[in-house]
Amino acid sequence: MRKFNFNIRPLIAVVLLVCVAATSHVMWGQGSREEQTAPPVIEISAGGYDLLYFDYDNLQEVLRQFYFLSIQPQEEGCEIYYRLTYHNSAGENMLDWMGWYSDEMNLMEWDSDASTYLVTVEAYAVTPGKEPSDIVSSGTYVSTMTVSPWGIQYNENAFEVDGIYYEINENDSTTVSVTYDKYTYDPEPSNVSHHITYHGMSEITIPEQVTYNGNTYRVTGIGPMTFNKDRDLERINLPSTLEFIADDAFYWCDNLEVINIADVGKWCELDIDMPNYYYNPLYYAKHLYLNGEEIRDLVIPEGIERLRDYAFAYCSSLRSVTIPDMKAIGEHAFTSCSNLSCLNIGRVDSICNLAFSDCWALSEVHATSLEAWCNIEFDCSGYYGIYTQPLYIYRRFYIGDEEIHDLFIPDEIRSLNLYAFAGCKSFTSLDLTGRTQGERIHLGSYSFYKCTNLKTAHIDHAIISNAFEGCTSLEEVIIGDDMGGLGSYAFLNCTALKTVKIGDGIIVNENGYEHNIGLYQIGDNAFSGCTNLTTVVIGACVQSIYNNAFKQCNQIKTLECHAIVPPAINDANAFTTTCYQNANLFVPRESIEAYQTDEYWSNFSHIYAMESIGDANGDGRLSINDVTLLISSMLSNDTSSLEAALVDVNGDGIINISDVTALINKLLTGTNP
Repeated sequence: MRKFNFNIRPLIAVVLLVCVAATSHVMWGQGSREEQTAPPVIEISAGGYDLLYFDYDNLQEVLRQFYFLSIQPQEEGCEIYYRLTYHNSAGENMLDWMGWYSDEMNLMEWDSDASTYLVTVEAYAVTPGKEPSDIVSSGTYVSTMTVSPWGIQYNENAFEVDGIYYEINENDSTTVSVTYDKYTYDPEPSNVSHHITYHGMSEITIPEQVTYNGNTYRVTGIGPMTFNKDRDLERINLPSTLEFIADDAFYWCDNLEVINIADVGKWCELDIDMPNYYYNPLYYAKHLYLNGEEIRDLVIPEGIERLRDYAFAYCSSLRSVTIPDMKAIGEHAFTSCSNLSCLNIGRVDSICNLAFSDCWALSEVHATSLEAWCNIEFDCSGYYGIYTQPLYIYRRFYIGDEEIHDLFIPDEIRSLNLYAFAGCKSFTSLDLTGRTQGERIHLGSYSFYKCTNLKTAHIDHAIISNAFEGCTSLEEVIIGDDMGGLGSYAFLNCTALKTVKIGDGIIVNENGYEHNIGLYQIGDNAFSGCTNLTTVVIGACVQSIYNNAFKQCNQIKTLECHAIVPPAINDANAFTTTCYQNANLFVPRESIEAYQTDEYWSNFSHIYAMESIGDANGDGRLSINDVTLLISSMLSNDTSSLEAALVDVNGDGIINISDVTALINKLLTGTNP
């Protein structure tokens, strides 16, 4: 008996019978069972079926018969010891097998041309832990089992020309599809076919047209399951007339190495039924050739509106890709192009989900213009949708051949789409200032997500939501006066961020009504995880601060809030307990009492008048005397007599010459540091 690991399903099941001899004496090896009175019944089920399949090693068809066995004692907790024998139609003993029964031993198979078998099963229920001779009950099953092979199935509509089989297309009688002539088929529900038409053919060339019975047909397709499981196929040459490849056509063609095409444009628009990646012939071949030459630097021709799904997925031969203006790049279009390092892209309306996923070698993305790039919509649906964005995983961004380090977004660009520059490694600074008043730019979620080399961001006229999450090198953020709202998680986990300054806003008069168009709210978790943040300046326009806005920001030393009316804090956890205890809060002099009596602002232990910053001598006004005292104290190396919160003018937590410079600047300009 041989074990066989093929996926099979029964065709014929013979439901069993069970006979029990109440007083019979059965010899079993060296053990025996004494007579018993009315022993419990053992139920034995048996059935069989066959499968005709192709033996790829020996290149021949093989018939296999399968026998399955199920034994159940009436009493629970018994172990089963069994003996299985069967004889062929000539009376020859084909098998004599005995052993302990388990669910893992309920399938046996053998090869034979015979179709009728005499099957005998003897089973014994044994007390657990005892020898086979300690029998509780027994059962015997004798049956004749006949199996009828499915045999080879034939495609009656196929005709053959030069060793290739074709079938006339239903929707166009002047065209044909490549097909098969015979196959074997597993029963329901597995529906697995084993096509054997082209076995032994390592290379197949499909012509543009064929002539049969005096009629000439254009070859436009490859039919369903045509080369299914063809392990001999290594190279396929496709004609320029090809319009579609049906489902399962190349499924499990494990040894396919080369796909040779005649027209790149036709390949880009080819209709391939691919519900999943392994239906893509490139998944197996990995190498795409154009007229016999391997494609390494791919140039998509002009005029293609949409690059189809999976068009070049798994093509490891690609080194660079140039994409012209088009409406869309399809889903998974370049998934797992493992050697793709350079992408040149024109004006594209949208890039569909996971178009560039697993392109780990991609390091450069060249756009024709900044405006063209900013207009691309990225369909980043699903958990791994971020991989739709070709810049992701720290790639560099170029306009033409110039890498962009200092990014400036001009007025004509009104918005950045979802993940617009996510993962870009090129940028060190971002400037969104200088725009026309009221012409705000909308930053989509994750616009600059994980731009890990970005150090400074000057933002004006912007609405930010999740935009800078994970920018771990960002040190300074300056938010201008014409802002709007600061969205949730805007600067989440910007661990190097030290300084945040939010402008006071702009008072405008519209229809006789004056209002501030600056930043009016700081969203929940806006600066969560900014663990090195030390200085925060909140503009006069801010009206509300939401949950966890400064979560984990335990290093804040100086917090200035210019708002006359204390901004509404949604919950005490907007700031951390450490921040409440250690930070110095500076507010307008006339508002000190309002902050000290506010439900949440009163949690700050140190509240000062903003005008006191730099008042070293405590006389209530800033003058050259404060500068003199500060310098004198530093020269004598004794600043203990000074109020640290007031002389730390730049808010970095250290009293040094930088504070003198900041104080002089404040006296000269009348501005805060």
